[in-house]
Amino acid sequence: MVLKNGEFFAEDFSIVKGDIQFQDGIITNIGKSLEGEKIDCSGCLIAPGFIDLHVHGCCGYDVSDKNSQSVTKMAHWLAQHGIVAFCPATMTMPHSSILNALQKIKRAMDLPQKDGAQVLGTYLEGPFISPKKKGMQQEENIKRPDFSLFKEYWESSGHSIRIACLAPEEPGAEQFAAFAQNFCSLSIAHSAANYEEAKKAFSWGIHHVTHLFNGMNVFHHRAPGVIGAVWDTPDVTAELICDGIHIHPSALRAAFRLLGKEQSCVISDSMCAAGMPDGTYEFGGQKVIVKEHKAMLLDGTLAGSVTNLFEEVQNLIRFGIPLSQIIRSVTLNPASVLGEDQKRGSIQIGKRADFTILKKAGFSLAYTICNGNIVASSFDA
Repeated sequence: MVLKNGEFFAEDFSIVKGDIQFQDGIITNIGKSLEGEKIDCSGCLIAPGFIDLHVHGCCGYDVSDKNSQSVTKMAHWLAQHGIVAFCPATMTMPHSSILNALQKIKRAMDLPQKDGAQVLGTYLEGPFISPKKKGMQQEENIKRPDFSLFKEYWESSGHSIRIACLAPEEPGAEQFAAFAQNFCSLSIAHSAANYEEAKKAFSWGIHHVTHLFNGMNVFHHRAPGVIGAVWDTPDVTAELICDGIHIHPSALRAAFRLLGKEQSCVISDSMCAAGMPDGTYEFGGQKVIVKEHKAMLLDGTLAGSVTNLFEEVQNLIRFGIPLSQIIRSVTLNPASVLGEDQKRGSIQIGKRADFTILKKAGFSLAYTICNGNIVASSFDA
């Protein structure tokens, strides 16, 4: 198969003209006038497939609900919105609920990839967080960092946890990080850590931060907190929810400038109401009211997003973020967080044939191609 007549994001994320050939799910050649069965990409921009590191739910389904098919349903919906791979995210919930979610995610991972986004493994958000910055997570289920409990989660997940979150200022966090980093990537999340505590945590081997600005102390010029520590540490990546609600567009522009091209990761942090009408939903065992694209608890606390990665890319274009940095932030950077940048995240020979193809007119979705297969198209067959 050959993607013909389009422009694509090269290895350095500059835009070039050319053809891309792939076979058996792998990119085999990049050049001009390549031969083979073609997909006409005239008027299109070919990007590496979008990767969402942090998804709780969408299309009426949630990782932690009681529906055994919810992760598979989510995978199908995400592919229809340009996402080729994702990490389903758990919540700070009762122990049995977390175990059930971990097992459900692993079952979905083991299914053949047909018409949905690939399930890359679990994003363990909670229970090892700070009660002071719990957000909409349930305080009664919060635990101090406990490696033995993490090991139970690890075994229950079938060794599929990819990112585990913790508040580094909590007792036991340093010892937890020393052991857990041998199993997965670690991220600061829902933390009241100050600047010095965050910098110390980075020295332990924590190299990622969950939804920057949210679930942490605000940035102050005399108390910069986790946010300032990220900006001062070039090897730490940070997630940004780019729905225009969780972070003001002005703050997003500043964040992208300060993080630079390699540190920014766009995530949805979406809940089950993504893609659904306004109304009342359940998220993390609590009622959530969704109105005008905003999800809130009854007390007014923000409760995840109702967006998706493709919509966020469109937002960021409108907010004035450089296109090359936007695309890198939904492809190569998240792949690097997972240690998968050698096989996905950019358009290079030998990497997976995962593509999110955008129409240049209006930046709408043209095709989603996962592992060499068209799983979504805006064109008639």
